[in-house]
Amino acid sequence: MFGGLLPAQSIVAQVTTSWTGNGGQNVWTNLDNWGIDGFPNTGSIALIQSGGTGTNLFLREGTSGSVDVGTLIFNHASYRNILSGTGLATLNFGASGGIDFDGPPEEKGSGEGPRVIGEFSGSNPTVSFQLPTAGLLTFRARREVELNAGVFGTGSVQFDRLGTMGLPVITIGSNTQSEFSGGATLNPDVNLLINGSSNPGFTNGPLGVGTTALAGGILSLNSVTLGNYMHVTADSLVTGSGTLTGNMLLSTQSGTIQTGRRMQVDAGNLFVFNNATYSPTDTGTFSVLSTAEGYTAFDVI
Repeated sequence: MFGGLLPAQSIVAQVTTSWTGNGGQNVWTNLDNWGIDGFPNTGSIALIQSGGTGTNLFLREGTSGSVDVGTLIFNHASYRNILSGTGLATLNFGASGGIDFDGPPEEKGSGEGPRVIGEFSGSNPTVSFQLPTAGLLTFRARREVELNAGVFGTGSVQFDRLGTMGLPVITIGSNTQSEFSGGATLNPDVNLLINGSSNPGFTNGPLGVGTTALAGGILSLNSVTLGNYMHVTADSLVTGSGTLTGNMLLSTQSGTIQTGRRMQVDAGNLFVFNNATYSPTDTGTFSVLSTAEGYTAFDVI
């Protein structure tokens, strides 16, 4: 079993290239680590499920560069992390790309942190994702994972749960800058945690520069400012401490029928709406509460 697949329309006609790990060193760019179909391409499924040892998969060796993939199914018996290896590494995705990120369960009492995609050199990510024009990248997780990779291109990203159980936490790491312009969608049964930046040169948002659709999941902020246009397409929860500066739309439209949605904010220590605006014709609902202990400040500027 693959451990979960993207919707059928995303993987139709894609050839599966399977990881063997026979080349050693756990490096993607070593051809001996792949089966008879060779390296994956932007129209194929890369199945990394068995073969090789250790906890890390490395994308490159020797020099910086890129690797190609259509859909990456990462469900290995021992690998926990996807790292750049040597230098900088870019994953080039196809028009209907995806990542199904699973991996082994955490051992009780081990103190293991979340699974990781990418790491930092100083304050700069060493792994990036490149999306094609009008491309869609679906990122699905079954367990907690930290995404330390910038996303670029004109495509869009959606965050989903892998499987039917639990509420996976997908964390976007501090200093992760993305410039993708197609927008992001947070679907139900996912908690997307965004950590703030300690980099004074941080200029691009972790959710790119397009519209963010809140479609029923949980958006958790940890001392971060988001300037994205927010469209609430299903009742959603925003929690933590942070600042929202973009416009808000709390309803959906189907023909002449407008349906109001609800954005519920569970404020942490400090939550700020700074120049965030709403349409006077919006039929949605905005509610505020706080389950945090101690002092909580909620400001509208």
